[in-house]
Amino acid sequence: MAAIDYTIPDLIRHHTEILFIGINPSSKAPKKHIGHFFGGRGNCFWKCFSECGLLDGIYGPLDDVYIHNKYNVGFLNLVPRATASCKSLARDEILLRVQQTLAKIERFKPKLVCCVGKFVYQHLIYSPRGKVAFGIQSTVFPWENGQGASPVFLMPSTSKIGIAYSEDDKKR
Repeated sequence: MAAIDYTIPDLIRHHTEILFIGINPSSKAPKKHIGHFFGGRGNCFWKCFSECGLLDGIYGPLDDVYIHNKYNVGFLNLVPRATASCKSLARDEILLRVQQTLAKIERFKPKLVCCVGKFVYQHLIYSPRGKVAFGIQSTVFPWENGQGASPVFLMPSTSKIGIAYSEDDKKR
């Protein structure tokens, strides 16, 4: 299957309950999932999110806009451009997108930021090395004008590359 180039627009509004931040879309996503968050082959985000107790049903990538509207849950990718692997992302591109993502958090003031994978978290805090534990972090992302801050939760990557973690770990 040939890789497909596309981007996914952010789904975010002011005071989103949870803002999930992924790395970037998969260029190998099934055709019907193109343009939707966490739609790559083997990505278990939607299964885990549906079973973690925060939603009232089973949902998939095609439900991202519905979930955004019904539950006030936001989604964005650190880099909105699809690639076969995050290893295809240039360092300068990541750094630019980190600045833009932090500005969005500052402006939209999500109640909780959930970094889907250590790659996202470590880049957002400008510390791509070192050990971090999953769960709530001591890091917060401040809002504009000092009006508050978004606490940060780190969960394992839900893509196939995060296979070292069980689905139970990813649901927590």
